Amino acid sequence: MAGAGARALFWLAPDNASVALKVRLDARVVVVAVLAAAVSAVLFSLAPAFQVLRLARFQGLGEGGRRSVSSMRRQRFGSGLVVGEVSLALVLLVGAGLFLRSLARLHNVSPGFDPGRVMSGLLSLPPAQYATPEKRLAFYTALIDRLSHLPGAVSAAVAMPVPFTTENSASFAIEGRPQLAGDPGPHGDLRFISPDYFATLRIPLRAGRFFTAHDRTGSEPVAIIDDHLAQQYWPNENPLGKRLRLGPAWSTIVGIVGHVKHSSLAVDSGKGTYYIPLFQRPLPAGYLLVRADGDPSPLVGAMRDRVQSLARISHRGSSKKPLLLA
Repeated sequence: MAGAGARALFWLAPDNASVALKVRLDARVVVVAVLAAAVSAVLFSLAPAFQVLRLARFQGLGEGGRRSVSSMRRQRFGSGLVVGEVSLALVLLVGAGLFLRSLARLHNVSPGFDPGRVMSGLLSLPPAQYATPEKRLAFYTALIDRLSHLPGAVSAAVAMPVPFTTENSASFAIEGRPQLAGDPGPHGDLRFISPDYFATLRIPLRAGRFFTAHDRTGSEPVAIIDDHLAQQYWPNENPLGKRLRLGPAWSTIVGIVGHVKHSSLAVDSGKGTYYIPLFQRPLPAGYLLVRADGDPSPLVGAMRDRVQSLARISHRGSSKKPLLLA
């Protein structure tokens, strides 16, 4: 009943409210529940059994005073049990009410993006066939073009990582701000994204511009930050045109976007996020994101087919193909 009830609640809950909730029933949960039920049954049956034994032992005594005292004690004990049961029930009721209230509040929490009608899949490129950034860039460019033209698809993107998957944060340097010895420097969540990432997840632009197809290897390194990072490290100035460094190259900040919750709806880490064009630093793995104009579930098979067909064209005769886990 618990398993069916949990599945029913998740089926009824909106996606943005249940995405961070993980409920799992396993053997340990069943064992604890059985033991709790058995112990409760034994404990709550001992008291009436003890009273029956005492009554049987002293039923031959005819002293009314003692019967009266024993009767009063039994009444007090029974009243205590009733009070305890009502108290426990009240605690459970309050706990259930708080849970429902928390669930309702989570429903009203905005994660900073729109996950509705978005299908995702984890893509891994074989290192032997895609050893160079140029090969990975060519594959990603062709794949995004094919996915964006799928029937029912609105836009497509590749990113690493995406919200509510894995944590990825890194320090960076800000031009003109020297760091002291031992100072870790500015820090934020790091995301590598393709140009249509913000449009696919509907993350709003606050200032500047999004990445374009021209932001690729060989072009001027650029970056986009969110408004949390802008407020944290550029509180009294415009960060557009400023430069930050991740690795050997300086990247110019060309845009500011809205803040996204990457790990939890209930608690925000408070860290800002900065984005680097995936086309400038093509990674061997990433998440495919496809936004549909309706139900996105039929896109799963089409996404896998496009990945495999493109791999066959790129590497004919190779037994190792890119793997898509949708």
